[in-house]
Amino acid sequence: MITKTTGYVSAHLQIQPLIRFRHKRFMASYEAAPPIKTSTLQAKIFKKAWNTSEEFKRSTLKMWSTHLRGVEFTKAQLELYQKKLMSNIEIGGSMDNIITAHGINQWHFHNDNVLKIDIKTPVLLIHGYASSSMSFFRNVSHLSQHCKDLFAIDLPSNGLSERSSLKVTPFDVSIFGQSEDINNCTQLKITRLPDDEKVQRCIEEHEDYYLEAIEQWRLDNAIDKFHLVGHSFGGYLSYKYALKYPHAVNKLCLISPLGMERNLLSMSSNHWKLGEIIDKDFHDPMSDRYCRKLNIPKYVFENQLKILRWGGPMGARLCWNYITSAYSRVPSLDFKEYMFELFYGKGGISPIARTIFVNLFTRNLLARAPIMDTLDQLKVEDMLLCYGQHDWMNRRAGQLAVQTLNKGNYTPARYLQIPQAGHNLFLDNPDCFNVALTSFLKD
Repeated sequence: MITKTTGYVSAHLQIQPLIRFRHKRFMASYEAAPPIKTSTLQAKIFKKAWNTSEEFKRSTLKMWSTHLRGVEFTKAQLELYQKKLMSNIEIGGSMDNIITAHGINQWHFHNDNVLKIDIKTPVLLIHGYASSSMSFFRNVSHLSQHCKDLFAIDLPSNGLSERSSLKVTPFDVSIFGQSEDINNCTQLKITRLPDDEKVQRCIEEHEDYYLEAIEQWRLDNAIDKFHLVGHSFGGYLSYKYALKYPHAVNKLCLISPLGMERNLLSMSSNHWKLGEIIDKDFHDPMSDRYCRKLNIPKYVFENQLKILRWGGPMGARLCWNYITSAYSRVPSLDFKEYMFELFYGKGGISPIARTIFVNLFTRNLLARAPIMDTLDQLKVEDMLLCYGQHDWMNRRAGQLAVQTLNKGNYTPARYLQIPQAGHNLFLDNPDCFNVALTSFLKD
């Protein structure tokens, strides 16, 4: 049942749960979780960074001084912790790690036990921004016991995959148009219109850097059709891949995807007129006037984790504190060490990955080409949108997307909320997530 109020859909949303689990802790309920105020996201990040927990205490000077070396040192450390993480995992079947012919760091888990296999279609796991295939280390043990072929990869220029060059049309950021906040940031005044043709070309070229790499990975592994599972930015890319290559994707699972919401700075909102004053909508993610109160400073957004390295010993300390706090539900010290190398190590987050992210999203962390704009074009067998109970992503956008897909008879879609979990829900509550994903992907 959906109740409408003036200006936006609100109130009560009841969506069929994905699975009726026997134990109530597995039940998905939109009403069960309190709303997350995205305007406090920056405060939460700084709070995590200033965490003073003694549980994983490290020498500040040592963390800093050992990372004065270059990219090769960071790569060696990532290889070391990757090996540590995977060596302690019990796998159903065999485990193989290679660099593919086109430079992708790939993990392949193969299981020939036909009596236990529930999922015969190959499954690919795609990580989010500032992450890698290691983010799924708490999931591959369970999934490998139910999947005949399970894959997890580092996207190009991420993790241990090769830093392939980015060939895009040169452009100035002004092609996206310009605007200024007025009236205490409740309104936006358009001061320069976007160059639609260049913006569209820019978005396509940046997305294709990853989409074509995923397609080449499919061809390298001689896979006809596969299930695609993507988290956060990886969820955004997974959706865009399914849109571009519908013949290759069977089922699609988006885990707390970035870029879901429509917004007033997206390509679809290019009907504004020069000098027009727009009232922002902070509530309805389906509105072309939608905007988040979150607004990352331009300098921070464009430089991101480089700022930590510029901060000397204090930057190393803040980085370690943030990781131990943000991944507090993950008991593995090796994983925290791995993430520290990825965040703080030189070249851990490559300039190419950073450039693509900055050009595809706004400083409000909203997409220039939102998922919601093309829901009517999606053609997969089934789709699952999955969020954490304490997720900072807009869960309501996920609910409304599922409703739109089902109402329009575009693609069957389901919504699931994982309890006791945040944005990294598959790390925070792997048991619940693993069961849910396996049930969704079953043949």
